[in-house]
Formats: sequence, C-alpha cells, structure tokens
Amino acid sequence: MKFKPLAVKSGLPDPATQRWPMGDVLGDEPLPREIDAAKLQQAVDAALEPAEAMTAAFVVTWKGQLIAERYGPGITAHTLRPLAAGTDSGVANAG
Repeated sequence: MKFKPLAVKSGLPDPATQRWPMGDVLGDEPLPREIDAAKLQQAVDAALEPAEAMTAAFVVTWKGQLIAERYGPGITAHTLRPLAAGTDSGVANAG
C-alpha cells in the first residue's frame, strides 16, 4: 500500500489565544464558593495514586469551567494520547 501523508494546515485560531474549552487560556477567577478547595485538592492528589496505575491525566470541570488538572510524569496538557472507550468510565458530573 502506498501512502504519503499530507500536511494539513488548521483553519482554527491559535489555542494560545482562546479561552478554555476552545483553547488553552484559563480564567483567573477564584474557585466558586460551592467548591471545597481542600477536598478538591485531596481528590486531585489521590487521582494519580498509586503510581503503578499509570494514570496519565486528571481534570475536574464544574459548570463548564476547568477547576483542577494534574498530569502524570512526562505528560502535559499537550501530550497526544490515544483515547479509548474506557476513558468514559472516569467521567462524572460534579455539578
């Protein structure tokens, strides 16, 4: 099979200039009063434990806003990862 990949130029705006969720710019608003910061921090800390589970990333959204994120070793918000059907088992509605 002959295949030559072609470069495809995106017509989307630069994500560095767009607010989340359409881009990478995060708001600087404080946590909503309804969110217990200590419990949120405990959840984020626990999300990547144990290390043997090899969890790559953990994000928390509330009412459409990203309120917490943590990445495993060697992973960033821009690391490309395969998405499998099993990822939906970790999705929950916090708000």
